[in-house]
Amino acid sequence: MRFLITGQTGFVGAWTALFLRELGHSVCGLGLAPYVGENGERGLYELAKVGETLEADLRVDIRDFDALKRAIEQTRPDFVFHFAAQQLVRESFRRPRLTFETNVMGTVNLLEAIGLVGGVKGAIVATTDKVYKNVSQIWGYRESDPLGASDPLSGSKAACDLIAQSYIARADYATPIGIVRSANLLGGGDNCKEHLAVDLINACKQGAAARLRNPNAIRSWQHALDSINGYYLLALRLIDGSLPSEAKDGAFNFGANSDSFESVGNVSDKIIARWEGAIAWEFAGDRENIKEELTLGIDSKKAKFYLGWENKLDLDTLLDWTVAWEREVFFGASAREVSLRQIGEYQRL
Repeated sequence: MRFLITGQTGFVGAWTALFLRELGHSVCGLGLAPYVGENGERGLYELAKVGETLEADLRVDIRDFDALKRAIEQTRPDFVFHFAAQQLVRESFRRPRLTFETNVMGTVNLLEAIGLVGGVKGAIVATTDKVYKNVSQIWGYRESDPLGASDPLSGSKAACDLIAQSYIARADYATPIGIVRSANLLGGGDNCKEHLAVDLINACKQGAAARLRNPNAIRSWQHALDSINGYYLLALRLIDGSLPSEAKDGAFNFGANSDSFESVGNVSDKIIARWEGAIAWEFAGDRENIKEELTLGIDSKKAKFYLGWENKLDLDTLLDWTVAWEREVFFGASAREVSLRQIGEYQRL
């Protein structure tokens, strides 16, 4: 099949492109220029030369409806994965207007363009676990739990989620849509600022102490390939129309296993140990005084029941894979070869 990925230059988009290519599909992408870290850190898209694997690699801002529609007309995909977004909580406070324009109107533009161009057999809209109204419960949120927001990112993503639901409910909209919710995805090649593993691994490379804002926060941790595998299984079911009617409400959680819930401080210790204990971390507090929830997790029983999906990598294994990727590439290995090897290992599990 022919897949189109929005946000192919980002972390999840780049892994998805390689994953789909290894399954024999053709892949196109549209998105912004790849992000470069504050100290020149390059991400998976550039390090693994993902653009060279794509049939079309377009620079399109999803806020530009006309350019987006032309890109879909040009690529004529069978299926669309929508990952393009402003995804950082802190950046959403600094630039709320950009966050809402990108995440809300960008999603509207994409779904409208898909409907106008026609021929698309299905689309997946990626939101986040942060769409749920957080009441600090110790069990995971289910797809039927209420949505809510305590920051601009959560608000924009909850709105994005509701927009997708409104298109699903439209009798005149022909393209099946799935909504996927994941969180705290790890893996090699992430260079996104303010992500825990990115900050830790950059500190290891530089031999400097890592600074943690909230080491006691409990989070679920998951390798990107586990979520991507779930997205792909859902895509296949949307294409062949085999989802039962009671599962067509659109939203699916793809969260970590319960044994992958761990504090930020403990996960930091594990990552540092895998880099041979090169550094230590220190408590830095939050100078911007941005509230973060102490506990956040999602329940994925729906995906397991209807799609037969579950995580293949436990916490120790996903940390092994993430740090191994970064160490090998840092010491001169080909990012493309390491990525494809890990994808191959994953598919054999």
